[in-house]
Amino acid sequence: AILMWVLSYGSLFITPDAAPARVALIVLPLLILITLTNRAFSFMPIISESTWLTDYLFVVLILSSLHLFEYVMVHSGLRWRKRREVAKAKKAEDAKKVEDAKKVEETNRPEAPVHATSSQLFLLDDSAGPFPNANGPSCEDELDPACGVENGQCGSVRRR
Repeated sequence: AILMWVLSYGSLFITPDAAPARVALIVLPLLILITLTNRAFSFMPIISESTWLTDYLFVVLILSSLHLFEYVMVHSGLRWRKRREVAKAKKAEDAKKVEDAKKVEETNRPEAPVHATSSQLFLLDDSAGPFPNANGPSCEDELDPACGVENGQCGSVRRR
């Protein structure tokens, strides 16, 4: 019986990633101890008191069962940690995608004009084409300082 407990205890020193080996070293000694206990009870006469042999086999069976419980706890904890790491990595990847999308959006966003006249706004209208007037843009008010009118010029085009 003590040999079965030592085998069960040896499973605690095997890496948790090797699940089949750990399970084999836990379950097989448990099955052997249960069989040994049943065999001991079959050879003993029926009595109302407990004996040291049955108590000893019961304690060894409980201790070996605790190794199985430890395996379940460790395996569950490892699975939980792995799921948490995957979720954290996915969250970080999603945050990086959002950040990259914001950077792309910021670089593709046209800069708003600081000050635009009505003719400049008309040029920004895509429905009218880039230059609806064959002579180029013209200023509506030659005295408008925002238009950049100096000596009858609006931008780089001369007024006629």
